[in-house]
Amino acid sequence: MAVDKEMRAFRNALPKLLRNKKNIGRFALVSKDGVVGVWKTMEEALKQGYEHFGLGSFIVQEVVKNEIPKYCSRNVVTCR
Repeated sequence: MAVDKEMRAFRNALPKLLRNKKNIGRFALVSKDGVVGVWKTMEEALKQGYEHFGLGSFIVQEVVKNEIPKYCSRNVVTCR
């Protein structure tokens, strides 16, 4: 999978992210090197991701204990 490193980095960082209650329900921007930051909305995190990485590899994951899969294309308008 193209984002294996990013998913691994997020899973490794998740326990620490969950310890800070302010992060729960927010969205983490993750590169292969780790979590870049946490934003209030998915749209804000995606915007920062495109500004930092362009079309390079990154993911945005909601900081929750039990993940619910979501779909998002490179077109921010189509996020669900």
